[in-house]
Amino acid sequence: MALIAAIGVVRLWWQERRRSQAKASFFKEAEDVLSFSAPTEAINEYEVAREDAFDEMVKEGKVDKDAEDLPEGELPETSWLRQVSQEHKKKLKLFLLRRALANVPRWIGLSQEVNAKFRLYRHGLLSEETWQSFSRAQEALQVELDYLRLEAECLEPQWGDRILKDAMLLFRLQQAKEAQQKEQEQEAKKRAAIQKQECVLQQQKKDAMERRAEKQADSLLKEEAGKQKKKAAR
Repeated sequence: MALIAAIGVVRLWWQERRRSQAKASFFKEAEDVLSFSAPTEAINEYEVAREDAFDEMVKEGKVDKDAEDLPEGELPETSWLRQVSQEHKKKLKLFLLRRALANVPRWIGLSQEVNAKFRLYRHGLLSEETWQSFSRAQEALQVELDYLRLEAECLEPQWGDRILKDAMLLFRLQQAKEAQQKEQEQEAKKRAAIQKQECVLQQQKKDAMERRAEKQADSLLKEEAGKQKKKAAR
């Protein structure tokens, strides 16, 4: 009986230890929050181009130097962006779309993570600091998306409703292209490996044939030498 009791205690200790290890691992994974940083390079690229276009219009006397930002409540069509030259407009549209495209990965990432992170937080499996950090990332993304829509509408009528859809479409096309390219690279490597193996086999066959030929030549030479030796003996 004592032995059975001892075994039971050991089993309980082992089960509890495994549960503790699993819980510690779970907490570690929960605390490992993904990085959802803003695409600063694409943001800066657009903002620099925007400032250049605005400064040029100020120098030309087309806008007031205090009119760079659209006042709250004003309609997008009143923005100075509607008056930029075609050259600046083309560049700004390109850079703004590029900026929107650069935001898509964190947009998708945050959208996919929000429900799981909230469940962890609600059950006490995510620290307050981590949840607040995640919430700030969501807020920053929302500000950025709103800005993209507004800037797009200021640049071109009705583009504000489409820019994020355009960016998402480009992102999906980019992913498909990268996947296709990766598949092609893998196929090329596979073909190269097969070709290399075929070359090795051909070389092995060639070497084997050369060895057989050398062996036959040696045999003929020995046979001929034997004949000559017999003749000399006569």
